[in-house]
Amino acid sequence: MSNEGFIHSRSNARIHSEFASDPDFRELLTEFVSNMPDRVQAILEAERAGDRDALRRCVHQLKGSCGGYGFSSLTDDASVLERSLDRGCSLEDIEHQLEAFAFKLSCLTAEPDASR
Repeated sequence: MSNEGFIHSRSNARIHSEFASDPDFRELLTEFVSNMPDRVQAILEAERAGDRDALRRCVHQLKGSCGGYGFSSLTDDASVLERSLDRGCSLEDIEHQLEAFAFKLSCLTAEPDASR
């Protein structure tokens, strides 16, 4: 899996937090989103190294934290990935799920959804 397109380039698609309009949460949310490239990198490195344990840890941590920061759709995606890893699916078999998850993580924004 290549990290091109996941870490450095961002599409126009943005995934907004349910809490983005809360001024009391803004600083925490901004920090969470700004740390996401490192977390995506950790996922990609674990996948590349074939380190299922590290990959599962990363996905599990994101399952909890994404929900806590208002990105519930990512919690659902992480749950699916975690179940696939727990069932022993090969990394090759879930590569597309991992790529989609990493891409979605790269689309997170702390900005409120202007279309609402």
